[in-house]
Amino acid sequence: MKALLLCAGLGERLRPLTASLPKPLLPVLGRPCVVSLLEWLRDSGIRTVGINTHWLPAPLHAALGDGSRWGLQLHWQHEADLLDGMGTVKSFEWLWGEAPLLVVNGDIVLDGDLLPLVAAHQQAGAALTLGVTPVLGPLKYPVKWDCAGRLRGIRRTNLEDPAGCYAGEFTGLHILEPEVWRRWIPPRRRYHLTIDLLPRLLAAGVPVACHQVAGLWADIGSLDSLDRANVLALHGRARRYLAPAAEQAAGVFAEDGVQVAGEVRPPVYLGAGCQIADGAVVGPYSIVAPGVTVAAGTRQSHGVVR
Repeated sequence: MKALLLCAGLGERLRPLTASLPKPLLPVLGRPCVVSLLEWLRDSGIRTVGINTHWLPAPLHAALGDGSRWGLQLHWQHEADLLDGMGTVKSFEWLWGEAPLLVVNGDIVLDGDLLPLVAAHQQAGAALTLGVTPVLGPLKYPVKWDCAGRLRGIRRTNLEDPAGCYAGEFTGLHILEPEVWRRWIPPRRRYHLTIDLLPRLLAAGVPVACHQVAGLWADIGSLDSLDRANVLALHGRARRYLAPAAEQAAGVFAEDGVQVAGEVRPPVYLGAGCQIADGAVVGPYSIVAPGVTVAAGTRQSHGVVR
């Protein structure tokens, strides 16, 4: 299996952080989000990865190169005009071959096992399988599926179908069979998974499956969700995201050059060179960005200090 990592988003809801940095390079705990995703792909057995770019491609190229440091082969394509994901799948058709393709959003946090999703896709005999999570509440991409694990509705399509007895969120992980990009995605145009492709497949009766993914998942599409992803990664002790830090005391993860004169209440993550002044209280569930000084009298918990 090969993978496509979608990295072309503008990151408009993450300004000003994305004014000079592409969204996939935003840090979650101590690492750029995309670096942890590449490690996850490698550890899942994938070796060939396509990456698309649009906004600020140069820093992304500089950070990732050809992927050899992770044992990967990265194939890059720049989109002068955005192709909306499924158009990107089609544009990389020369790379995919005959195996199913894993597509991963470049703005998600993951720390779980890919193999159950692959097995579920194979067992379902579906043309496309969505990784979903049964999160309820305000959803970016609401999904409904039936007792057999078949997609019944997504976003604004068929969400009132009474056969959709389970509801949750689409995680951005999906597996496609070659027939999907060969038959159902038009060439050289913008084409979106949830707006264009899935309604078309549902209308044609093409089997689309849903599988609940286990382990850590969060998206970083907005400032609030980025902060939440940091807190969830810290709460879950996600090893990929904690890697640059050492656990100095139980639940206190610190990178090099940290100076603590105040109080830290675990779990906390302290970025390189940050300072906690005497009289400051940080934590629980706080992440302090590299180089930041937390002033005396500050009390900070459950979020990111930038």
